[in-house]
Amino acid sequence: MIRKAMRRKYREGERPNESSFAGKDTAQPSIAGFLSGAILAGLLLLLWAPLLSVKIPVLQWFIPLLLIGGLIGRTQYQKILVGLAAITVGYFLVVTHTPLVKALVPYFIRNDSYGPVDAVVVLSSGVTGEGLLTGVGLERLMTGISLAKAGYTSLLVVTELPTWVPSARADTANILALTEFKGVLERVGPVSTTLDEAQLVSKLLADRHLTKILLVTSPLHTKRAAALFEAQGLQVISAAAPSRELAFSTLSGSRERIKAMELIVYENFARAKFYLRKWF
Repeated sequence: MIRKAMRRKYREGERPNESSFAGKDTAQPSIAGFLSGAILAGLLLLLWAPLLSVKIPVLQWFIPLLLIGGLIGRTQYQKILVGLAAITVGYFLVVTHTPLVKALVPYFIRNDSYGPVDAVVVLSSGVTGEGLLTGVGLERLMTGISLAKAGYTSLLVVTELPTWVPSARADTANILALTEFKGVLERVGPVSTTLDEAQLVSKLLADRHLTKILLVTSPLHTKRAAALFEAQGLQVISAAAPSRELAFSTLSGSRERIKAMELIVYENFARAKFYLRKWF
C-alpha cells in the first residue's frame, strides 16, 4: 500500500511539469502564427493597394492591418491569408509573363479619325503640390494644343479640379505661351469625376449651340470618357494623348504590364461605380 501511494504521488507530481511544458509548446505556435499572419497581411496591403489604385493612406492602415493579420494568423483562418497570398502571386505571374494585358488594352482605347469640330476638350489630371501639371496632365494638354493649332478648331476647353487641389492655371498659361497658342481658352470646373466634366462641358457648349468636340484624354480612359460625353448629347471624336510612360503597343516590360493592368482595373471599377450609381 505504501509503495502504491508513493507511486501515485510521484505520478501526480509529474503532471504539473508536463502541463507547463505543454503550455510553452503551444505558446510558440501562437507567436509564429501571429508573426506569419502579420507579414502576410502587410505584403497583401502593399501589393494590392497600388494595384487596385486605391487612394488610401497606406501607412495609416498598415499597423491596424498587421494586427488584424496577426490575430487571424493565430486561428484556423490563417489559411485565408495563405490563399490570398497564393492568388496574388498567381496574379502577378499571369500579368507579367503572359500576353493577357496586351490583349486587353485595345478594348479600352478609342482613337478616332480627326476632323473639324466646334471645340477641343482636354480632361484634367493630377496637379503637384506646387501647382504644376503631372506628366499625364501635360500629355493631355500638349495633345489638345496641337490639335487646336492643327486647324480643327480655335476653341480649347480645359477642365479644372476642385479648389482644395493646388491650381494649375499659372502652369497652363505658361505652357500656352510657350506653344504660342493663339486660340480661345475656356475653363470649366470644379470637377471631381469624368461625369462632372461631361456635364459641365455639355452645359458650356449648349449655351453656345455647339455640339461636336475632339475629346482628349489618356489612352485607357478614352472609351469610357467618350461614352459619358456622348450620353450628354455631344458628338465626340476621341483623341488618345500619347503616353510617355507606357508603350501600349508593345508593353514589353513587367513594370509596364503591371502599370497597364492597374489602369485597366481602375477603369473597370470606375465603370462599375457609374452603373451602380445609375441603378441605385
